[in-house]
Amino acid sequence: MTTIFIALFLLVPCGGEAKTLSPSTPADYAYALQTVNSFLWAWVNRDADTGKLLISHSLSLKLQKENNEGWFRDYMVGVSNPHHHSFEIGLGKTLNSNRMSFPVVLYELYTGEAKAFKYKSRIEVVLDGDSWKVDRLPITSGDK
Repeated sequence: MTTIFIALFLLVPCGGEAKTLSPSTPADYAYALQTVNSFLWAWVNRDADTGKLLISHSLSLKLQKENNEGWFRDYMVGVSNPHHHSFEIGLGKTLNSNRMSFPVVLYELYTGEAKAFKYKSRIEVVLDGDSWKVDRLPITSGDK
């Protein structure tokens, strides 16, 4: 009898349980968010090569002209202390049919410290050909 009660209890939905999802988010939003997530993951992992693959053609040209390629590598790799630690991505906003902006918080941490530095900023992605690419970099400690 106890086994039946437990089985029935597990089948009854709880109030805090997620509801069945329906497709309500445009696919472009999901693809743009994936690009932001991948780029920031590359930032945390100091992977400048992957980061470079995720930036738009126009941003790449701008960086080559104004800052040189070494600046972008430094942006992605950072320094040993504080090191890139983690990030948060907020709800994105569609600016037009081929551009979206996402608020982000980037965290950098000094080894052994009890608190991290956080930088609130935004990152913009643009439809570049048939894929979403980063077109505006978020602010980090190197930009202050």
